[in-house]
Amino acid sequence: MSTSDFAFYLQWSKLLCQFLDMHQPLMDSYIIEYFTESHWNKLPNSWQVSLSKISLQGFCHQMLKIDSPSLNIDQSHSKCTAVILPLSLLAFSATAASLSYPYTPIDDKDTIEPLGGGGRACEYGSQVSGLSHLFRRHVKPKKQHEIKELAKIINEVCENTKCCNVIDLGCGQGHLSRYLAYHYQLNVIAVEAVSCHLKTALLYDKQITADIEKTFKNDETKKGNISYIEQMIDPEAGPEEVMSLFLSSESKKREEYVLVGLHTCGNLSTTMLRLFSESESITGLVSVGCCYMKLFKTEEPHLPSGYPMSSSLANHRLSYEARELACHSKEVYMKRLQEGSDHLKIHSWRAALEIIFKKNGLRRPQLKIPKRVSKLPFNNYAAAVLQSVNVSHLNESDMVMINQLIDDQWQNIVMYFLLRLVIAPCIETLILLDRLLFLKEKNIKCSLQPVFNPLVSPRNLVLTALK
Repeated sequence: MSTSDFAFYLQWSKLLCQFLDMHQPLMDSYIIEYFTESHWNKLPNSWQVSLSKISLQGFCHQMLKIDSPSLNIDQSHSKCTAVILPLSLLAFSATAASLSYPYTPIDDKDTIEPLGGGGRACEYGSQVSGLSHLFRRHVKPKKQHEIKELAKIINEVCENTKCCNVIDLGCGQGHLSRYLAYHYQLNVIAVEAVSCHLKTALLYDKQITADIEKTFKNDETKKGNISYIEQMIDPEAGPEEVMSLFLSSESKKREEYVLVGLHTCGNLSTTMLRLFSESESITGLVSVGCCYMKLFKTEEPHLPSGYPMSSSLANHRLSYEARELACHSKEVYMKRLQEGSDHLKIHSWRAALEIIFKKNGLRRPQLKIPKRVSKLPFNNYAAAVLQSVNVSHLNESDMVMINQLIDDQWQNIVMYFLLRLVIAPCIETLILLDRLLFLKEKNIKCSLQPVFNPLVSPRNLVLTALK
């Protein structure tokens, strides 16, 4: 490991910790408690004054660099489209952008450090081009894009480690495993905890095997294979215990493996990193995490910490709210800004109803939200939501009060949510840099790169490592 390389990532992480700690009230807030916790009043006074004067179009243009014509938002005639924003607010936005890991995928001409290959930003829409129809069946376009691009990276790792064996943790219905086995001729052990997913995977395997035999009946190319294992991985188990669950025979135990996971949820991604770093038989790693709010906290001493993992950041903490915010995508929300005001007002509807819940002794209750909620009048939405938690219908005075709040505040609520989204990439960056530092502390060569199109797959940062 290069000392300067480690120092660079450590300094980056320290700056992120400092920046996020400065904005902890914003980071740790819930948008549904905007009214009940007076979130707007917790912003710096200069921010409140300037943001209360600017329209949502103006905010998006000045803070997010989105052209106003692309936004389908009701124009507020009482607000300005251009306001001189406080330097502290501009610095907040600029600092967040500079500290966030870039989400724009590299193209085929660039390299995925340290592996010497590329991950192109693929097409998106109804189907992904360049992916055989054999592997598109039963697979949604988002997943098609992910398996096509991630499989390239996995194959590169296998070539660099001279290994043809892959362990796919959290394989789901086996789409990635199937592509690795039948397209790249790799031997895959597919591990999944949910039995119904494995039943579906086996059914799909039968279908694709029959189709492959028809399509390539005269092809002598060596084909890989898949073996499925239904297994929940205990994060407290040691590497030998975990590997023994996958490798039944002595011959398998003597072989080497590349460990992969596509959007492994919560602690499964950190368990993967520990397993990779401690097991001699695992020589490569390709990991894409998600669901950061489900990571174990250090306050649970009997469980391995999900964040922080590294010794370098051992004293830093991220709340559940912060880790949940890390899963939000600014790029996806930009599309919502183009869909129109009705969709954006849902934030204010839910926040306004929290006032009623608080009056009834409830806080952030689990709700049954009506389908196509943005198409409903607010009164119908409120009646359906209140009924789901056994709260009586709103009286006339409450309805008048809430409708007035929504009319007056909905654009401010959207702006507050966008301020939170500005720092969301910083939180994800810090979580992933912590994982990078965890590996680098063990002198393991590793890299973090954007591979998927963030509009298609927002969790697009792929951690790769080689021993």
